[in-house]
Amino acid sequence: MCKKLLLGLIIYTISTVFVTHAQAATYDFQKGNITSIRDTQKITNPENYHYVFSFLGKGQETINYHDFDLINYVPNMQVVLMIPDSEKNTKFRPGMVLINPYLLPTQEPLPFGFPYGVNGAVYIWNDENSFYNKEIMQNFIVGPTFAEGLTAGNYKIAVFDPSGVGGRYILKVGAQDSPRSLTDLFHLVWVIFRTKLNIY
Repeated sequence: MCKKLLLGLIIYTISTVFVTHAQAATYDFQKGNITSIRDTQKITNPENYHYVFSFLGKGQETINYHDFDLINYVPNMQVVLMIPDSEKNTKFRPGMVLINPYLLPTQEPLPFGFPYGVNGAVYIWNDENSFYNKEIMQNFIVGPTFAEGLTAGNYKIAVFDPSGVGGRYILKVGAQDSPRSLTDLFHLVWVIFRTKLNIY
């Protein structure tokens, strides 16, 4: 029975994506609790939309670091922090710090445990909206959002949890869809499986 359901899911996903999604986003899973800014996890080809799935452990001092490099100016660059719908009834509402020497700092204070001497623009949870991703059939709750043009350079993203309860989160990074290959389609099935079961 399980094998038939899995086979049906694979066939449905591949056929649907072939018809409706010749171009779409990339989906990555990255480690949680990367607490050193020297050990950031790279987001490759950041001009194209990426959904990065990760988690924060308990504790206000826990911070995850991701980074990406832009070769050229990218208009309408998005960095969006979301949580899965399964976390909506918890206290987990993470914030993020976008780090680059040319970004003006915001009025929000830097999180506890943030590296001394490093400045960044802090984005915290205010309003929240629901977002349904049709490709992976998953509901997200949208939180802190950056959507502006970015110049060439290295950018780091620090994700933190003011409440210290910990939880799963998703970073959406990019400005445009990318072409999809057959390998991407099979990877998408694995992404659906992992996100449905919260295996990240």
